[in-house]
Amino acid sequence: MCEREVAVPRPPAFLTKDRPPLASRGASEDAASAYGGMLSLTSKVPMPRYYFNIIAGDGIREDLEGTELPSLEDARLEAIEDARALMSDAILLGQDISSRRLEICNEAGDVLLTVLFKNAIKPVA
Repeated sequence: MCEREVAVPRPPAFLTKDRPPLASRGASEDAASAYGGMLSLTSKVPMPRYYFNIIAGDGIREDLEGTELPSLEDARLEAIEDARALMSDAILLGQDISSRRLEICNEAGDVLLTVLFKNAIKPVA
């Protein structure tokens, strides 16, 4: 059997210049350097968890899991989407649940914002 030399192309200089081999760096360090250090900044600060409790005439349906979101504004937008989806499902069943509301709470259970289902849709002529 004949052995042949195979030419292996070298990586561009900007990829290898002054960088330790991958084996000596951790995966998170490698990912952070690839994205300009963004990973290390965002991974240290946990996002707040918001709970979306549905308030109806017959009681409260508590959100026991919650959702991590960057801000209260993101939670408000999520609540509007949830209200629209729930109303869509109800309409298909012939039910009107537009009198309900979603309370957005923090982990301590404090109500931060209330979104009325009826305000999640726009009336059209």
